[in-house]
Amino acid sequence: MLWAFLPEFNRRFGVEPAQEGSTYRPLPEGMEMEDVFCFKYQRTVASDNTVCFGKERLQLLPGPDRLSYARARVEVQKRLDGTLVVRYQGRIVPTRPAPPEARLLREGKSGSPFVAQGTNDGDPAAARVESAASVAGVDGVDTWAASPEAVHVSTPSRRPAPDHPWRRSLLRSQNRR
Repeated sequence: MLWAFLPEFNRRFGVEPAQEGSTYRPLPEGMEMEDVFCFKYQRTVASDNTVCFGKERLQLLPGPDRLSYARARVEVQKRLDGTLVVRYQGRIVPTRPAPPEARLLREGKSGSPFVAQGTNDGDPAAARVESAASVAGVDGVDTWAASPEAVHVSTPSRRPAPDHPWRRSLLRSQNRR
């Protein structure tokens, strides 16, 4: 249908060009089409020389002119084929997938250094036991600790004393009644 329509349309509305030849400019020397047809995002490199892009983390490898790119502004390009390319001042920076982040550990009030801040499927006690076992180098969690009480569990919230300044307005209103 379209192929039958186009010749008639071009005959009626077509105009001869004033100059012969192509009207498009030639592609500049050294320009790659992959650099043009991609999504570009600005990122700041973290102090551990990584760049976060969505759920992915890329480790920037040392280049010929820089050993570290910490705190540098880079351009992350998401190419149409799904690959990620990092550029710094027009040069491509070699990357590799970053190692997973270590779990954050802190010392609890009981002095136990095995309290993890993360959770394991919604069960904080299980995550604490699991991370404590992994730090201690034990293969099975059940062999290290039979119950979550073996590891420090977070302290309950504290209530202010009855004569605390925050309660003064409450006490006054109750005395008036």
